[in-house]
Amino acid sequence: MRGATEYPDAEAVRAQIELMMSRPEFDASARNRRFLSYVVDETLAGRAARIKAYTIALAVFDRGEDFDPLTDPIVRIEASRLRRAIEHYYLTAGKHDRIRVDMPKGSYIPTFSSVAPEEVDSSSVRPPLPAETPRPVPAAMDAGIAAPAWKYRRLAIGLFAALVLALIAVAYVGGRFQGSLPDARGTALERPSIMVLPFENVDIDNRYAYIATGMTYEIISQLTRFEDFFVFGPRNALPHSVTDTPDLTRTPDFVLAGTVQATDRSIRINIMLTEQATGRSLWAWTREETLSPSGIIAATQSISRNIVNVLAQPDGVLLDEFQKEIAHKPSINLSSYQCVISFRTYWRSYARNSFDDTWECLERSIAREPGFAPAYSALALMNVDRYRFGFGGGDAAGTALARAEELARKAEQLEPRSSQPYLALSLSLWFQHRIDESIATAERGLSFNPNNAELMADLGLRYAQLGQWDRALALTNEAYQRDPSAPSGYRAVHFLHAYMTGNYRNALAQAEQMGAATTIYSHVARAAALGQLGELSRAAEAVADILRIDPQYGSNARTDLAKRNMMPDLIEAIVDGLRKAGLAI
Repeated sequence: MRGATEYPDAEAVRAQIELMMSRPEFDASARNRRFLSYVVDETLAGRAARIKAYTIALAVFDRGEDFDPLTDPIVRIEASRLRRAIEHYYLTAGKHDRIRVDMPKGSYIPTFSSVAPEEVDSSSVRPPLPAETPRPVPAAMDAGIAAPAWKYRRLAIGLFAALVLALIAVAYVGGRFQGSLPDARGTALERPSIMVLPFENVDIDNRYAYIATGMTYEIISQLTRFEDFFVFGPRNALPHSVTDTPDLTRTPDFVLAGTVQATDRSIRINIMLTEQATGRSLWAWTREETLSPSGIIAATQSISRNIVNVLAQPDGVLLDEFQKEIAHKPSINLSSYQCVISFRTYWRSYARNSFDDTWECLERSIAREPGFAPAYSALALMNVDRYRFGFGGGDAAGTALARAEELARKAEQLEPRSSQPYLALSLSLWFQHRIDESIATAERGLSFNPNNAELMADLGLRYAQLGQWDRALALTNEAYQRDPSAPSGYRAVHFLHAYMTGNYRNALAQAEQMGAATTIYSHVARAAALGQLGELSRAAEAVADILRIDPQYGSNARTDLAKRNMMPDLIEAIVDGLRKAGLAI
């Protein structure tokens, strides 16, 4: 067992940081390595009290003095990624290291400790057990708990048990945990698969064994809302036999395993994702939450949702592996599923130079696999981009919108309870000015998958363009909370709100995060904000960026913004900023 022995000296900590940085298992970006070095150096220098989101943003993330951590969550987001990288390191290459460096949740100040060596059973594929095993609660302590609290606890346990049984029923009825799903022609569609092993209860007694079972099925239930994966679970779903080996009709690509340790006061989860073919550990995660007498359901659902978002969102761990695999592969050689993954890479940046290859790849996919719904959804969205961005030769007449609607409705027919067709259909309707129908379609898609951060963020943008700020901000904030790596273009919601409330400095900060440099709208937002701020030299640079993409934009700015269903006050406010920036309207 690892145990703290003493507080390490500064040189030992610096040596440990150097060791971590040299190992590939410490999978942190260059920026987050600077993040870790900065907070460690500040702490060792006795300046821990100065470590705040503001100082980190200026020192590490090149933000200006107007940085506002309430509207720009970059430090919080990157701190979460850094914590995951540290946890992964100590579960893999660093499991025998004598110095432990952590960044506790809720703080950016690192902690250091010396730990004793531990013996590790290399034959085990399960995540390491928690550092301490709880002792049984003495009977006297049990007796001292007030009766009303026990009544609430019994109620919570009963409700949670009912939730477990409901999830088990879903697993049985939804047969998708037993193998591949056939398409309209009866062939197996190619998608990655993940096997969720029964989570192991590591309590001394079995009072809370049902929580491990419930976590297993909660994660399975939430994963199945994402249509990009096949999800496998235990064939025999009864709580007393969840350790039975499942009978699979195909070998899963990934295996998710975990341990659960619960007491009367807290629940601790250890998770590890492994690539089945190589045994390579891809991701590890540890979480501990305090339990209230009635908080078991809320805690387990929150933990499950966080796990699934990290794994299954479009920029999550699972799809990221496939994106790396096909990054340098010619589109002509891509399978139908790989074409969809290629589309997702394009969609996050709207890279104009990859549009034609991705378009052709998807056209081949629907010809080759006419029952593969995700290819129809992706190609529908690319038709929308032809119309709104002028990609692929453009489509001023709008025939691409009719094609987008046709493709999206075909995807909906193939997978009526998948959320992805509704994003494509909603956008095609939006640009046809069928506004109410578009909003209702997006809301319907969210009802099928409330975890779809892309659909949530896009719907938020539609509400923002209509000036319905409360709904717009709530959806956008929730989308970025679920998926901090959601496309940066959706920062337009925060830009529009800040701009329309006269907070032009914050509007500029949001515009500069919008990305998608090959489309005109981040440059329009930047120019309008700079125009209102009177920063004319920088505004001239933004106007030049606009004119490089569309030399005639000054002549059709109002028409273009109206094409996007922006409310008239919004259009006039942006045009005013563009005029002040020097664009001839």
